[in-house]
This record gives sequence, structure tokens and C-alpha cells, in this order.
Amino acid sequence: MPSASSTTRILGLRSRVREERGLCYAVSSSYRGDDKFGVLTAYVGTTPDRAQESLDVLTEELHRVCTPEGRITEAEFLVLLLATA
Repeated sequence: MPSASSTTRILGLRSRVREERGLCYAVSSSYRGDDKFGVLTAYVGTTPDRAQESLDVLTEELHRVCTPEGRITEAEFLVLLLATA
């Protein structure tokens, strides 16, 4: 399984949610999949007053991956794949 840090880096969550917007003190994601299904989980550690905005940004970023501009490249996928080896 790819490491949480690899998945988080590839998805850009750390830079967009934590570094650019300063919304949280921790952000993490991971991916697990097989030949039929995949599961992506994400976590944002934040304060109650920033919870909704953090969730909104996290959701936007996860939706961005589903767009042609935000899709994970073949090179990025190979990084994740090699992390499972």
C-alpha cells in the first residue's frame, strides 16, 4: 500500500490545505486498491472554527483529481505503485 505521505504529496493536499491556506496542523491521505475497487481516505487535523473550511478545501482537492487537469499522471502513479513494492 502506498504510504500516506506519498499519497498526500501526489494529491497536493499538504501544500493546498496546510501550507497555502494554513487551515490545519495535520493533513494525511492514503489509497488502497485491488483489481476491482479502490479506497481513498483523507484526514485533516484542525480546530473547530476551521473545520468546515478545511473540509470544503479537502473536498475541492479530492474532486480536482477527477478532472482532466487534476488527474494523477502516469509518473505520479508509478511513484505510488513503487511505494507498494
